[in-house]
Amino acid sequence: MSEAVKNISNTGNTDLEIMSLLESVGLTKNQALAYLELIKRQSTEASVLCEETGIKSSKIYGILSKLENLGLIVVETTKPKKYRVLLLEESLENFTNVIKTEYETKIKILDELKVRLSPLFDSITSVTEFALILKGQRHVFNHIITKLNNSGKSIVFISPNIKQYEIFKETLKELSNEGISIRVGVHTTKPLNLEDSSPIEFILMSCKLFYIIIDNTYLICVSEWEDPNLTYAIVTSDHNLIHMSNNYLESPTCQVNH
Repeated sequence: MSEAVKNISNTGNTDLEIMSLLESVGLTKNQALAYLELIKRQSTEASVLCEETGIKSSKIYGILSKLENLGLIVVETTKPKKYRVLLLEESLENFTNVIKTEYETKIKILDELKVRLSPLFDSITSVTEFALILKGQRHVFNHIITKLNNSGKSIVFISPNIKQYEIFKETLKELSNEGISIRVGVHTTKPLNLEDSSPIEFILMSCKLFYIIIDNTYLICVSEWEDPNLTYAIVTSDHNLIHMSNNYLESPTCQVNH
């Protein structure tokens, strides 16, 4: 800590609080320190500021130039030069105008940046919002049930084994009866015992994947199911992955069986 800052600390919290406020509106610590010292002296030479604040002479002139550009001080044409603070109302008005001008300039730059970046972003079709990884069969099961029950319009349920479908069968039937559109793709060599009144659309397919698409918003991909300790699931809302999964269901290898 410099001697000047130590001296400020000894005078109470007021000067430190003022320095903190000055820094919060864009001044560096040395700029705030020099400005505060100038306020106390009203007018002084650069060498005096260096002596009182501990700021190096190689840096003080750049600091004073910045304070002048912000409209906080003026340079007196004396020999040697002296630097004088402006009155409070005038200096704050000047500083406010500088900040407004800088803000307006940055807004214009952002507008131009939007135009220039737009062609680059045209090739980006979507951004992955999140990818949640679940571990353990019970955890995965509970998450799937929650997502199924929260569905609003559609469910695609693809299973490599009839056993997985049987686990979620009752939930899917209830949701189907409530008006949710449900398509089930099952990998099996045995005929399915379907109820004639079932509104669920079944697809017999050659599939080694276990995934669920809910409302075309959530995709749940499940790994090993036979061993509860090796069951993992990835939950994502990535548009591209959901689109690919829907295309897989519609591929020519699928045989539709109503």
